[in-house]
Amino acid sequence: MTEIKVGTLANFPPSALANRAVTHVMERKGALALCLNPDGMVTLERFDDAVLEDVVGVYDSTPGLLALYRDMREDLIDAVQARGVTGKKARRYVRRAA
Repeated sequence: MTEIKVGTLANFPPSALANRAVTHVMERKGALALCLNPDGMVTLERFDDAVLEDVVGVYDSTPGLLALYRDMREDLIDAVQARGVTGKKARRYVRRAA
């Protein structure tokens, strides 16, 4: 399985990203890792394929839709705050010689 791109923090708030991720987890059998990379991209992938520094948590459909959404939302919000990820790309300004 390849990664499933859930979205970016530049386009969606963490609660919306958690909502999008929950639908994918509920459709699949087995656990998936919710990952947040430094650029603010949120993905779902198998834990064995994930970059450990990006992993927010590993989830499966066992707890049910609402409980899973709450867990993913809270964990994603905590990860965003702890890592300081904004999802906005930093602009580089190049000074040109006059």
